[in-house]
Amino acid sequence: MNNKQLFDETAAAVAEVTRDGVKYFQGAIRKSGLILTEHLYNSVEGVVVEETAGLGMEIHFDFAEYWRYLDMKRLEYSTAPNVEAMMEWGSKIPVRQIPWVSGYEGQSASTVAAKIGEDAVRERFVNSVLAYRRKVPTVVHNNKKRLYNKTKAAFMNVLRIRLMEKLGKRIPLFVSEQMALQY
Repeated sequence: MNNKQLFDETAAAVAEVTRDGVKYFQGAIRKSGLILTEHLYNSVEGVVVEETAGLGMEIHFDFAEYWRYLDMKRLEYSTAPNVEAMMEWGSKIPVRQIPWVSGYEGQSASTVAAKIGEDAVRERFVNSVLAYRRKVPTVVHNNKKRLYNKTKAAFMNVLRIRLMEKLGKRIPLFVSEQMALQY
């Protein structure tokens, strides 16, 4: 076995683990219910960065930035969120998933949408969220279960085990062959 063969085997194993890692993170997002617009779910990507001079590889997992903030215990807002971004976010929410409509307490969003229109319901919902953020600039998550760090740590364990299964016997064999060639 030469360097190229070992590198190719390692690259194949890392690429396989990276594909599985993307599915692993997406599964955690779906299981946690963070799929309101599926933007976070679809944003998960895995990229293998190879170091061609040696036998080094890195796996980079990229996803929408706000996933990390969803897990923080305490979020503080110094200003209200960007209104255009909030309106864009609100336009993607199906009316049936809007929990309330400001000024129409006791009525479902679908019922109110029949009266004033879906766009008006979304706009009222976004405006009420913006008003609440101005009034209460700190959000404290009561849920002790954190998704990002828990998922990352679990995947690191899976990554270590899978790579050891695939390459655990090949690397010592390669090292011993290389040492035998030198002496």
